[in-house]
Amino acid sequence: MTWSAPRPLASGVARGNPPFRPACLLMNGLTAGAIAIAINSIILFAADWIPLTTAHGGLLKLIKPFAAGPLQASGIAAGWQALGLPAPHSAVFKIGFHVAVGLAMVVVYAFIVEPVLRGSAWLKGLLYAAFAWIMNAFIVLPWIGEGIAGSRNLSLAGMGYFAFAHIVFFVLVAVLYRKFMNDASHRQEIIL
Repeated sequence: MTWSAPRPLASGVARGNPPFRPACLLMNGLTAGAIAIAINSIILFAADWIPLTTAHGGLLKLIKPFAAGPLQASGIAAGWQALGLPAPHSAVFKIGFHVAVGLAMVVVYAFIVEPVLRGSAWLKGLLYAAFAWIMNAFIVLPWIGEGIAGSRNLSLAGMGYFAFAHIVFFVLVAVLYRKFMNDASHRQEIIL
């Protein structure tokens, strides 16, 4: 009998067991994401205490003009207001949007980015962070009038701090996701 190395499967975590169910990928991703979002949020809130101006809500500012009309025409905006839910300009809404976008990026990581990229979790996190930064710096922020990487209103320190906070998020997502998937793989081996 010859030994062969475990093969990477759907989650990209090397193992000899059958692939994980999507629910396992999702739960491990959302758990990693919740931890990473909490740490990312603390880092971003700390900038306000320094005080250091960083980019805030660029994606929300970008989609608001496109989403407002359809949300009003469909009655969703009126229903949202009738239920007493937070207004889009409120801090609660902005934090909720930040969390929702972060979790969406984690789902993309777990199901698309992680299985496709090769290399360590650190490398995958750094590559995903670079992609997100490029999209934000060269598309989102210029489109809303903030300039490349927010240069119209941010200092170099503010731009660097914002990039750092998001690198921490993406690397944490990748490292924690890999750890949780390896733990799940180990549990699966024990069961089998």
